[in-house]
Amino acid sequence: MFLRGKTNCVIAGFFFTFLICFTLAPIPLFESTGGGTKLAQAQTPQPIKLKLGTFVGVKGLHADVINFFTSEVKKRTNGGVEIETVWSEGLAKVMELPDAVRLGTADMAYLLPAYKIETYPFLSTTMVVHFSVEVPVTKDINLKALKVYRQLAEQFPEVKDELKKQNQVLLGTFTYEPETVLSRKQISSLSQMKGWKVRTWGFMTPKIISAIGAVPVSIPAVETYDAMSKGVADGTIATLETTHRYKYTEVAKYWCENLTRVIPAWPFVYGMTANLDVWNKLSKDFQGIMLKVGEEASGRHGEWIAESAPAYLKELTGQRGMVLYKVPDAEIEALRTKMTATATEDYAQRVQKLGYPRIRDVIQKHIEAWKAIR
Repeated sequence: MFLRGKTNCVIAGFFFTFLICFTLAPIPLFESTGGGTKLAQAQTPQPIKLKLGTFVGVKGLHADVINFFTSEVKKRTNGGVEIETVWSEGLAKVMELPDAVRLGTADMAYLLPAYKIETYPFLSTTMVVHFSVEVPVTKDINLKALKVYRQLAEQFPEVKDELKKQNQVLLGTFTYEPETVLSRKQISSLSQMKGWKVRTWGFMTPKIISAIGAVPVSIPAVETYDAMSKGVADGTIATLETTHRYKYTEVAKYWCENLTRVIPAWPFVYGMTANLDVWNKLSKDFQGIMLKVGEEASGRHGEWIAESAPAYLKELTGQRGMVLYKVPDAEIEALRTKMTATATEDYAQRVQKLGYPRIRDVIQKHIEAWKAIR
């Protein structure tokens, strides 16, 4: 009786344990399929899909930067984050991109902060800072720019909150190469530009052209070739890269070399941002990866523009027949001095009206930071 009772207890205990384990198993061993049963398959997490809007086309240095960023993020998150790029204003026009990111129409954007001073008043200070300090185009120019901006953010709460107020987070910043006037005629003095119609962009280049005595005209870059070929414009503000890309030398061959000292490299002109609400839904690991890749993309872009300039110059002055010339250096210095005083004050007054009384202090610290780091 004792053995039989003990055996019954063991058997009952075995079945009770099996029943409990089977009932409480977190993942079902089998699932119904209508025609029978099969082993359940583990569910693969779906990737987070984001859309990045931009005004640039599918070719060129800017496209290369964007492609580097999106491919590296996908690779380093093991496919956890997939970013689709919508090129050539397909998601929003260039002037609408900041609002598109802020409102969430775009999850991310590669945009032009310098076009929207009211939206990015501190990122855009570079437009006046470079009259006081010449920033050389080095391979690490974008990394220096990020460091300068972070220093300003530490010193001024209004700078730190600049992107947050726009419901955005900054992932990278990218420099605009030095510019000059590419024209249909060669001159020996800036005074000979008086009355010319010169295609400009943004807030600051029209002021520079006006200070010379020429007339700034607003023409999209893609329409500038036709404007110069038809005589609607006598010249254009241009970089080596845009001159090469849009084949401007077919209609305008004269490049004023030393005017680039008045329109030198502009850090912060381009930026990559993400919608803050979307950003906050990402894991900390994914955020860290995207910030790291954004900084690397900024560094890559600096390397590419520094390396590409000699190649562009060689082809433009060789195969494409571009002619380099200079105006008197004294005229360049006088123009820089004039712009330092007038343009800086105009900018400060404009930003001060937005509710930022310390903008002059920010500009001064910005100048000091570049002098220390360049």
